[in-house]
Amino acid sequence: MIVKIIQLYKKIMCKKLNICFLGDKCVGKTSTIHTMVNSFFDEEKYSPTIESKFNKLFSYKILYNLNIHDTAGSIEMESLLLDTIKQCDCFVIMYSITDRDSYDSIYKYRDLIKEAFPYKENIPIILCANKNDHKKQSQFSQNEIIDISKSFGLPSTISSAKCLNSVLNTFKLLLDIVQKYEKQVKKDKKKYEKNLKKTEKLELEKKKSIFEQVLLQIKYHKLILNKIIN
Repeated sequence: MIVKIIQLYKKIMCKKLNICFLGDKCVGKTSTIHTMVNSFFDEEKYSPTIESKFNKLFSYKILYNLNIHDTAGSIEMESLLLDTIKQCDCFVIMYSITDRDSYDSIYKYRDLIKEAFPYKENIPIILCANKNDHKKQSQFSQNEIIDISKSFGLPSTISSAKCLNSVLNTFKLLLDIVQKYEKQVKKDKKKYEKNLKKTEKLELEKKKSIFEQVLLQIKYHKLILNKIIN
């Protein structure tokens, strides 16, 4: 009973984060998520994902309550993607090192994220080159994977759903990007508020100056009027 209360308290107090996994079918999204949630690799036969959501408490610098959204990679289910993307805070775009076509889809998923958040800049996104346990079948060299990361301007990691450490590193990289993004948002907010106060102060001083000028004009005209009368 006490353990359940502690777990409930942690869920309430920790920071909630919605993570979306995007990528073509068979790149390993579901397997990676299962490894993260269960701490072991599920050897079950592949079955296509329609759309699923998993929950995980994870501590990395701060305690997170992760809602991990697993999306369908099939063309038939693409209509659901945009709605799921809009619910999420950060993204992992996954491709398989054994399938060069899955790399081409990175553009599509990146553009969908931009479509969902047209006014948002520097959205936390990472690339994940998955299935590193199939190095012999890899269609990408190490340098190519680095170049892909550079060309998109996105951080990248190489992973295998069969290796818990590499899966954890994927999530840690994503959380690093999220934390940097949040720091920048706070910094920008403070800068905006500072500039706003400065602008308001200038406007107030301007109004005060205009008011003082009006008073001087009134005094001047009053003096002129008194001279004329006298």
